[in-house]
Amino acid sequence: MFRKYFLQDKISLFLKVCLFVLPFVPFTMAGQGETEYSGNFSVSGYAGDAEFEYIIEDGDTILNGPFQLRQINPGSLLQGGDDYFLFKGGFQNDYPDGFWKFVFGQLSTNNKAEFDKNEYHVKINGVVHTATGNLYSGKPNGKWNHKIEELNGSEVERVLFNSSINFEYGVPQRSFNIENENLTLIGRFLRDGLAHDVWELYSSDALGATENWYFQDGRLEQIIIQQDNETRTLKGFPRNMNNPKVINLDERFIKILQLRQQLINKGDTILNDSQMGDLLAENADNYKKIDDILSSLGKSSFMPEFKVKAAYFPLTDRENQLLDNINEYVEKSDEINEFLIESSQLKILQLSDEDVAFLVAAIKEINETYLSLVKDVVSYNESDILEFVPRNEFKGEHNYRTEFEVNYQGQDEMLTGSFLGPQEGNFNFNKEGLELVAEVAEYSYLSLEYIEDQLSNKLTERQQEQKLANLEEELIMGLNAANEATDSLSAILEGPEKQAILSIKNKVNNDLKSYSSIKDPNVKMKRARELITCFGDLTQLSLTIGNLPARAQEIKEEYTEEVFNPFTATLMDEEVKKRITNAYNTVLIPHFLNKVQSGLTCDNTKEINNLLNNAYLRVMELKEEDTSRIERKLKKEKDPQEVLQLLNVQAVNNEIDG
Repeated sequence: MFRKYFLQDKISLFLKVCLFVLPFVPFTMAGQGETEYSGNFSVSGYAGDAEFEYIIEDGDTILNGPFQLRQINPGSLLQGGDDYFLFKGGFQNDYPDGFWKFVFGQLSTNNKAEFDKNEYHVKINGVVHTATGNLYSGKPNGKWNHKIEELNGSEVERVLFNSSINFEYGVPQRSFNIENENLTLIGRFLRDGLAHDVWELYSSDALGATENWYFQDGRLEQIIIQQDNETRTLKGFPRNMNNPKVINLDERFIKILQLRQQLINKGDTILNDSQMGDLLAENADNYKKIDDILSSLGKSSFMPEFKVKAAYFPLTDRENQLLDNINEYVEKSDEINEFLIESSQLKILQLSDEDVAFLVAAIKEINETYLSLVKDVVSYNESDILEFVPRNEFKGEHNYRTEFEVNYQGQDEMLTGSFLGPQEGNFNFNKEGLELVAEVAEYSYLSLEYIEDQLSNKLTERQQEQKLANLEEELIMGLNAANEATDSLSAILEGPEKQAILSIKNKVNNDLKSYSSIKDPNVKMKRARELITCFGDLTQLSLTIGNLPARAQEIKEEYTEEVFNPFTATLMDEEVKKRITNAYNTVLIPHFLNKVQSGLTCDNTKEINNLLNNAYLRVMELKEEDTSRIERKLKKEKDPQEVLQLLNVQAVNNEIDG
């Protein structure tokens, strides 16, 4: 039996830590912490009047029983408009469960009213989004309907959106339809949620289906598109496609298809006009609106995950390294572009100086012809698209050359000149895939850097001073970070590690001293950029060296096992694979630390750091591998390079060998 009680002051109930905290007044409570709540409540940006039940279990608040939250304000409706909403359903042990109804309305009155039986009746205008269906343990189960209608005088004037999808424990099933004002999509799923059979997209502007997508067990076989009275058939994935991976049929999958089409069919962009992705995205947005609410209230997974299979090409270690280089070149190119493009002085100079006009036009050509491919690849990688396309098809739409023509405005007429990039003999654009992209990225950056150096002579002394001041401010930040790292680490390290740290500190300060003696502003700006990168690399190397004692202990623990001693009938700790750990501790680490003390340069700092990290990771991996052959060869091996080769730790740059 429930016992009613009242509190004069409102109290706070934390229904979900960090999700929502609201003042309210519970009005009934019974045994085992069962409580009913009625009062103000908000979730995911919706605030209104709520009624629900919850229980307290081990200090946690768990929604359990009927739930309703709604907001209706007749005063606002009459004064200009009301944002009405209703969320009604139930929970079972914190999971949304049973029948749910969601209504979202942006409503206003048409100022026409009737009086009947002592009541005013008003007609409303606006848009109402209604979603209904069942949930089981937080997942859609059964048919879910979404309908968005435009009302005029309380009558439905237009249906703006309508979707009907069947689910079984969160997995879309059987036939479905999604439509908005202009498009209608009809399709089918298998029981595992994979797209199957033909998906037909109809447009209100055409007779018959404008797009037919043919699926077989989640694999897209082909797309037939009707466009400008022509029929185009686009190939999907082959029956024996490489390494198929199940992913969501969403905006990302559409972009994967668009990119594949452009690469394989040399710039064909017909899929860019496909309206399938727009309709699926609109449907996903409507589901996400409700998923945000349910996830904030309890444990829920409401998004409709349409599944397909796509060919998967995982990035290799080499490709990941190339992507790191590409990103670095793009960042550096963007810095130069930002400075050059936004320079008001250059914009004025190019009107009177044909040399400046030529170089500015070359910048534009580099960005549009060369960097566009590079930035597209960076975007594909950030969007998790790159691993789903055949990267060997990256050849670009243009024949990349180190020398290209530039059209620019002269004093009286259009002129044409030839731009020859720096180090032209070092570049080979007869490549494909990310090897080509990295080559183009490096060429673009070095060309922009070369142009920047040329234009710097044309800029005013004040502009050069400001630019140098900005660089030096960044340089001092790098200096402080490096000194802070070396000072703190030298205080706690001992032996060779401490000496290596002190060598890094000496190098940082000597490099800065040498930099301060440079007189030529152009040389100084170039050296400042180099030192900014160098100081960052030296800081990272310092932190890696600082981790060596801890890593040595990790390796010792990893390679220590309990063995049974039959003489004492006890378990004893014994170090296994000693030749591997000895090679790491007595050959490689001393070699690297000696290189830091006696042969450290800005050019090899990053490579030494990479080798230190790769050697540690490789030794940790070898614990679980069959290393008998390696251990035999390591027995008397003292040459660091031979040890690196035996452990399969690759040197990235020959400068650090020896």
